[in-house]
Amino acid sequence: MIDLDVISQFHGLKIMPSLYYTTPTFHNPTGILFSDNVYQILIKLARKYDFLITCDDVDNVLHYQDEKPPIWLFVYDHCNAQKHIRCVHEIYKECMLAANLPKDCKMLQPEGDYFIWIRLPKQCIAAEFLGMCVKEEKIIFIAGPRFTAAQDQDANCFRLAIGIHTKEKIKGVGLRICQPLIRFLNK
Repeated sequence: MIDLDVISQFHGLKIMPSLYYTTPTFHNPTGILFSDNVYQILIKLARKYDFLITCDDVDNVLHYQDEKPPIWLFVYDHCNAQKHIRCVHEIYKECMLAANLPKDCKMLQPEGDYFIWIRLPKQCIAAEFLGMCVKEEKIIFIAGPRFTAAQDQDANCFRLAIGIHTKEKIKGVGLRICQPLIRFLNK
């Protein structure tokens, strides 16, 4: 449940968040749905206190009522949503094109979203690379078998998420993951 007063109280303490993350449509695990009023107040607070709202707002198509599906949160932000989407699109596109992987590795060129799927040479195990990355580089990703029913499937693959970082950090993802990857492949 969202307590909109808490956001306003942060302002009084001079500790305003720069990002508010939410799942406004069929929240997991509660299943709640934000009302139109909550959406409108949230947008007003974001403008007033200058913070970004990021949301997982993808489940509205899974509604069980006969009426129309719920409206996405960004629809309520008439003046900023499209501008922000264009900006984020360009940043993510740059990052996707900037990945400089070793030649034996492949990146599936995404057509959207904020995930990068990397395929290592067949003999490599992404979970082992993850262990090295966490220990040595403080980089975390999800190894491929977590996305499949068969545990041995996609063992040489991993997924990076770039959706919550600054432009500078996003641009550095390619370089930052490639340096330890080269060390891992040369072991």
